[in-house]
Amino acid sequence: MGRRCHVGSRWLNLHLGEHLTSRSLRSDRLLDEVHAARGDAKRLAVLFGLSVSTANRYTATLHHPHLREQPP
Repeated sequence: MGRRCHVGSRWLNLHLGEHLTSRSLRSDRLLDEVHAARGDAKRLAVLFGLSVSTANRYTATLHHPHLREQPP
């Protein structure tokens, strides 16, 4: 069995490739949670440790036409 340790952003960036970064994964996860929480900024702030202004900036994307859920 290999060595077990925490990974950092450098390791993730090296293993994810040049076009997929840890920052883009986090942003994608935040946007997904905005939709799951139906724009609940407080839930987003608590879950990700964001400031109120940052959480509000993410929740403002809830009704953006390019981020709407596609019908089945």
